[in-house]
Amino acid sequence: MSFPMSSMSTDDQITVDMTLGDSQALPEADAINQDEGAPFRQSISIIANVFPPDLAPGLAQIERTSPHNNFFVGSAGNTDMTVDDSAQEPEKSSSSEVQWFLRLNQSHEYPVGYSSVRSSHQRFREVPVTGRFEIEIRYNRKIEAFRSIGRVLTAAYDAHLSGSDDMSTSLNYDERAEFDSLGIMLDCSRCAVPNITTISTILVRCALLGFNTLQLYTEDTYQVKGEPFFGYFRGGYTEAELSEVDRLGYELGIEVFPNIQMLGHMGQVLQWPRFYNIRDNSEVLLPSDPQAFQLIRSMLHSATSPFRSKKIHLGMDEAAGVGEGRYRQIYGYKEPVEVFKEHLRNVVNEVEAIGREPLVWSDMLFCLPAGSTSLSSYYDSPPITLPAPAPAGDPHSLTPVRFSASELPPTAVRPSTPGGSSLPTPLPVALPTPTLPEPIIPRSCQLVYWDYYHTHNQTYARKLREHRSMHPTGRAPWFAGAAWTWSRFWCAQGFGEKVGTAAVRACKEEGVRDVFVTCWGDDGGECELFSALPTLVFWSRHAYTSSPSSLPPDYTAPDDRTVMRSIFAAVCGGDWDAFAVASAVDELGGRGVDVVEDGGTHFMANTSKWMLWMDPVYGFLDAQLEGYDVQGYYQQIHQSLAKSVLATSQFPLNAVLAFPSQLSLVLSIKPLLRRDLARAYAAGDREAMERGLQRAKWCREEAERLREVHLGQWGERNKVFGGEILEFRHAALLSRLSTLISRVSSFLSGRSPSIPEFEVEPQRLWPDAGVNLLLDYARAMTPCRAMGQG
Repeated sequence: MSFPMSSMSTDDQITVDMTLGDSQALPEADAINQDEGAPFRQSISIIANVFPPDLAPGLAQIERTSPHNNFFVGSAGNTDMTVDDSAQEPEKSSSSEVQWFLRLNQSHEYPVGYSSVRSSHQRFREVPVTGRFEIEIRYNRKIEAFRSIGRVLTAAYDAHLSGSDDMSTSLNYDERAEFDSLGIMLDCSRCAVPNITTISTILVRCALLGFNTLQLYTEDTYQVKGEPFFGYFRGGYTEAELSEVDRLGYELGIEVFPNIQMLGHMGQVLQWPRFYNIRDNSEVLLPSDPQAFQLIRSMLHSATSPFRSKKIHLGMDEAAGVGEGRYRQIYGYKEPVEVFKEHLRNVVNEVEAIGREPLVWSDMLFCLPAGSTSLSSYYDSPPITLPAPAPAGDPHSLTPVRFSASELPPTAVRPSTPGGSSLPTPLPVALPTPTLPEPIIPRSCQLVYWDYYHTHNQTYARKLREHRSMHPTGRAPWFAGAAWTWSRFWCAQGFGEKVGTAAVRACKEEGVRDVFVTCWGDDGGECELFSALPTLVFWSRHAYTSSPSSLPPDYTAPDDRTVMRSIFAAVCGGDWDAFAVASAVDELGGRGVDVVEDGGTHFMANTSKWMLWMDPVYGFLDAQLEGYDVQGYYQQIHQSLAKSVLATSQFPLNAVLAFPSQLSLVLSIKPLLRRDLARAYAAGDREAMERGLQRAKWCREEAERLREVHLGQWGERNKVFGGEILEFRHAALLSRLSTLISRVSSFLSGRSPSIPEFEVEPQRLWPDAGVNLLLDYARAMTPCRAMGQG
């Protein structure tokens, strides 16, 4: 859904935010509460022992994946809602100092989205020896039950660390959801295809945070019967795998539904000769073509059959050139917007025929009338307009037609009075139904407004109102925000919070009922998926409103960041501040959270990515680094993360920080390596060249370790297919580092008279941008376009 960098213009590529601050200071990380490497044992066990039958499978999932191993489904768990006091509690919890017991009661008297939590005592250490500390959760939907469990886990975590046993506010509150659905979308089409274990982990974490929808974005990575090129060497999901994901989600109260493509973004399939005859261009299906619609029907059946949900996201975004390729050759010229509208209606008809509810991305309804598929066309152009009311006398007018009795056609039935005389007053007459102009957007179709780039809520609010005006029913669109995971190694945590704050505020003000967070993987799916979890915590924090059932006189509400730290630690097992430090790998030019609030479109740089992949022999982007303390900045990140990685006893998820830690070490060595060698070469300083040579060898050693860590973590998260792209990229980096070492060694030994690569002076290609660039691999690796357009 985000624009792949390779398809953007040069101007789009560098339009990253230039208003970021100059500070290179890292986010402050709180001191780790536990000594590095020391065992961390949660002193509070939570035992669910009274619950309805439909919660049992989901509770079992939580028990298996609890990050601190302190949640249990007690043997006293009763599906008949009665408590067996004589039942034995799990042996695993016997070592805990304190046990909390959960009673989960579903109440349909509660409105959808509402829940309440009450504890039997305000202080759990004041419970009599013969009693026990009980927590009752009342809810309507399953998802509210699981979110409440997440909050109980958080309260236990806070109590363990603080030593306080006062639960008067943390376990006594009422809560309501701000949205009917809060979801996540995982990109499974950009090389990284998450395996079922990863999806299962994400589902449990999302349930504990209160997310109740999951979409798997699959352009071609799902199997279609009779179409072997869907998922061809790409790790396409089988029907059985998708059914398993659906089951796991259903057990947790999460609706899983497909997110596919029915027009654009089809290049991965259309590249094969089998489909040449049904493509408009290399990325877009051929509208109006019977064979294309045969494929569409097969895709719809395969994509929907594994899921209980009636919803299906049809995609249809960024269909650049629709109607301008083979379509024009076959059918003649037709306005692209008309081609799109016709195709949309035809596809929606197919979806309605199988009893499904369609969603589509909305951008083409703005971009096609504007004649451009750029971001500015989407966000700054007015929407396509609905048909204007018909003027008087227009045959399509909806004004009732009335005749006097004397004017009735001969075949019209004349109503009469009981005496048989005709009525002289005008009467309505049944006439043939006029043909009305079809609405631009089918009534059953939900629009999805996606926006990841704005920092002011009024920008979102204006666009949301425009979407309402476009729809024939006036309904609010779905809104798609983002965890900034695409074209980078680590989610841009601070920037995601900045744009998310503005977006969620506008959604609440404009009455949006359905939102989801996208996790795109453009340009190779290199990002650590679990780095998006803090962004999910952020959205969950703002998607629910809770109020304590009573407030102590001295009560002070904790600030949002303190709350989110605790939630992230308790539910996900990670150190919020350490993850923020990891996010700083792309903040050399300024922190994402400091971006200005205005009406402009902002991007977050992927500095660490282009610095790592840039050819170390050419260093053709080195001039962008002038004026920055690159070495000192990344040394600081590495030192901080190296400590955080050791804290996995308290923060199990911190294990994934091994990758940004090693990345930062390499980035403290590699950037400007070529510059320093070239300067020494130009000055004839052989001693400096010798030092540079040793630095290059050290860099290669650490880059090899980075390859092992990156591929190892990536392989744990994803299917094997697609991993070759990461292997190629790391291999290219290692190969070019070897070339650099060879060139310098040959020169110093006298085997080569010169180093031609050092005789070209790198230029400042984007004079005003500094390091604030968002570049894809092809653009960052080499100045040659043979790798792609960049």
